Amino acid sequence: MPWVQVTSAGLSPPVDSVVFLDGGDSPWGRIYPASDDVRDVAAAEWVATARAVAARVGVAALPHSLDEDATQLAEVEVEGSGLLAALIRDMCAATLRAGLEAGPRVGVTVPKPAAGERGPARGDPQEIGGHLPRSAEGGRAPGVIVETGGSAWALTKALGRVARLGTVVLAARPAMSGLMARTYGDVHRRGLTIAGVPWVSAAVDGDEEWVAWAGVRLCRWGER
Repeated sequence: MPWVQVTSAGLSPPVDSVVFLDGGDSPWGRIYPASDDVRDVAAAEWVATARAVAARVGVAALPHSLDEDATQLAEVEVEGSGLLAALIRDMCAATLRAGLEAGPRVGVTVPKPAAGERGPARGDPQEIGGHLPRSAEGGRAPGVIVETGGSAWALTKALGRVARLGTVVLAARPAMSGLMARTYGDVHRRGLTIAGVPWVSAAVDGDEEWVAWAGVRLCRWGER
């Protein structure tokens, strides 16, 4: 289904279609054909995409060179306050939490959620970051930044903030087809990776609880 930038003045969905917004500070949404189960279909895609991003983050958080501490995974920071960002934060916490049992320590930067806004992940994501200093508190640059807004400004900022040999994950479609990035100073010289995770238009078995949680939080265009 096509993406839509919800900042456009006078936006209205096509006939017999529905637009769901990511919400928060995200300027995008997605268009779906109108149907009785359209909310469940959209929620399943949000969840499946977040699951794919969390899996990519798990790979990116592994040590990338021999001079890195092999007992620690990179600190992860998820940018954005929309539904996709909320899902990714909890799923990353759940995915990386499994690494604690095998030895590595992980850090996930997770802003304190509003009451009732935590997903169905087991445990408190806030506890995961306790082993490593957070970038906002201790000055440590995150090894992985997940960008969910799609703006060129946010991507440029992420490239400037991520640690050496770090990864910037694009979890939402970029708003612009091109970007004036410092390909030498930021990408080549510092050994950065830009990883895109395409939208997943299929549900994942066993995620019914996540889909139900996301479904009640999806904002339909025109609803309050």
